[in-house]
Amino acid sequence: MITGFQFDPAILDNEVLGPIYLDGERSILGPLMERRFGAIPDWAEARLATLSPAEIDAISVRILDAESLEQLFQK
Repeated sequence: MITGFQFDPAILDNEVLGPIYLDGERSILGPLMERRFGAIPDWAEARLATLSPAEIDAISVRILDAESLEQLFQK
């Protein structure tokens, strides 16, 4: 467990910081997806851009076990 950092979910409600935080998470997931699955098709990039915070959390765990992008984006 990482200590010393406490995430405050209220940051997601902040008009300025919320979108920046989500963009940061997406910018981490994109290269991970590309490394695991190869070139990312347009549909997957579009889907990544519209993920909710809860979906980003779920995908950040599923990426370890998913065998395809289709499986990764399943709910």
